[in-house]
Order: sequence, then C-alpha cells, then structure tokens
Amino acid sequence: RTSSIYNGLETRIHINHPNKKQPLIFKRNLSSLSSSSSSTLSPAIIRKVQSMSNRHAEILSTLQSDEASSNDATALGKELSSLANVASLLDKLTSLEEEFKSIQELSEEAVNDEELQQECREEMDGLNEKKNLLEQCLIEAVIPKDEDDYGCDAILEIRAGTGGDEAALFAND
Repeated sequence: RTSSIYNGLETRIHINHPNKKQPLIFKRNLSSLSSSSSSTLSPAIIRKVQSMSNRHAEILSTLQSDEASSNDATALGKELSSLANVASLLDKLTSLEEEFKSIQELSEEAVNDEELQQECREEMDGLNEKKNLLEQCLIEAVIPKDEDDYGCDAILEIRAGTGGDEAALFAND
C-alpha cells in the first residue's frame, strides 16, 4: 500500500512493504532549486523536473509493492528507465546543494581563520561549477525526446561512386 504526500515543492512517497516493519520513504525536496539565486533553472523546468521525479517515485513504489501485472510492469519498467536519468541528476544536484550549504556554514563559523575561509571559497567555486554543469544536464534530460529517434532500425547502404577502384574497395570494406 502506498500513499503520496505533496506539499509545495516537497514530495514524499510512503510504501508499506509486507516484509518490512518500517515503511519505505522516498523524499525529494525541490525547494532549494527554486530558492537558489544562482540557479539557471526556470520555474517551468523546475515544475517539469518535479513532475518527472514524482512519477519516478510513484512507478518505483508501484513496482516494489507488486500492484502491477506483468504487462503493466513491462510498460512501467520502460517508463521508469526513461525517468531514471532525471531522478539521478536531481539527487546529485540536491546532495551538491546540501554540501554547498554545509561548506557555507563552515565558512561563516571560521571568521578568524583566513586560510580555512579561502579553502571554503575555493570549494564553493568548484561546487558552483559542478552545479551549473548538473543543471545544464538536467535541462537536456527534461527536453522531450523524439520517439522516431529511438527504437527504429535503419539500413545504411554504402555504394561505390566516383573514385574508381579506391571507392569500390572502401565500399566493400
């Protein structure tokens, strides 16, 4: 049995597993993405990422609770694999922002230690670069894919054209 709690930019999925005493809880918090001043993510992209993340968590809970039939499980598995990249990038981005906050707190505590503050600034600069890269990857992952690009086979035929014997040798290889 599953229940989903949605509140603003936080989503929690509770899964009551028959073999476990404690329910499994998946929690994703996107509030840090929208409140970040240096974020390159627009509100529309944040909403799209959140909906994809919510759907990923729902599918995961459905597959783990054995509510789906075998035909549904196959379709859900394909959908889960298509959403896995976004969920993974979101988890990495969330952990990166948590690390950034902890380093920022350390920097604020080290008022008298200039060397530690310098190291914290360098680390925060590196984390900002990683964050920008992850955000760009997240934007690319959210862009809808063309269904004709995937799952279609193509036959490529190479024929010898102008160029004489060399072109024929290339085409035969």
